[in-house]
Amino acid sequence: MPDIPTTSTGAIDRFWDQFIQRARKNGIKEAAMRWYVLGAEQYLKAFPDKRLAAHRTEDVTGFQEMVGRRDRIAD
Repeated sequence: MPDIPTTSTGAIDRFWDQFIQRARKNGIKEAAMRWYVLGAEQYLKAFPDKRLAAHRTEDVTGFQEMVGRRDRIAD
């Protein structure tokens, strides 16, 4: 089985720091930040074998549509 390169802890930490900085810059309130991070984590877990740089608009849209069809999510 081929070795899959892993991302260093430092790179992961930098990703989340940048994610949170950009969310703040785009007006996301601190009270909602946790939910944005959780949503991003769910999205990333949905594509475990795909590098983030390879994601496209269609990936995000398809994921959001799939999540939106879940019965347990309230309007």
